[in-house]
Amino acid sequence: MGKKDYSGINRDRGGNVRGVSRKEIDKKRGVEGHVSNITVEDIQAQYAQAGITISQEEAQKIHQGIYVYTGGLYPQMRDAYMLEAAGKGQELTPIQRELLSRYKMCEEYCKVAPTYSEPGVEMIHRGIKVGSNPETTAYASRIYKLKPGDAWTNDKMPSSYTSSLEMAEHFAGGRDGIIFHAPTKKLKNSTSISGLSSSIGENEVLVSDYKWKVSRISDQRQKPGGYYHIYLE
Repeated sequence: MGKKDYSGINRDRGGNVRGVSRKEIDKKRGVEGHVSNITVEDIQAQYAQAGITISQEEAQKIHQGIYVYTGGLYPQMRDAYMLEAAGKGQELTPIQRELLSRYKMCEEYCKVAPTYSEPGVEMIHRGIKVGSNPETTAYASRIYKLKPGDAWTNDKMPSSYTSSLEMAEHFAGGRDGIIFHAPTKKLKNSTSISGLSSSIGENEVLVSDYKWKVSRISDQRQKPGGYYHIYLE
């Protein structure tokens, strides 16, 4: 019998994580804001708080997975994730398989770690730069077509937001950039990774909540320093 793969969420059993129901996890996980450092031992403690025992080696892999994700390899992780979702998992190279495994660890961590919450922070933000290559142009075009009432799923993949609007503006890259705004009161499977990130100071929140709806849109691109704002609910 092969070794059981616990990387990622077992969606075939009601969303259980390592045999523990999501309902039980949500009762115990708690909330937490940004912290300056999260250690391997902290990750073990977070899982234990949610009723899950993991080894130091497993916690180390989760720690490294998030560090790799924030270190600039997230496009490759997302590409591998999308290939598997499209039924092309058998085509993945060994490196892509490893990146996919790490990405699933990031997703699992969001389902277990404390939900991001801080006093006075009502929104988190995601800046998207509108590039010139066909892929990014097509992605932006799809976003521009969104209307109030439309669903937004973050492509059903863990995505980085920030509690800093200024940081989101930086990532949006200036005029024509897109900024999503999501209310913190609706977060559940989203956690601060500022203490795990290789990019210090980004106030990063890793979001694995996928059931959003567009509340309103504010197109400020014709104003100096303006952006295309999409507010979620």
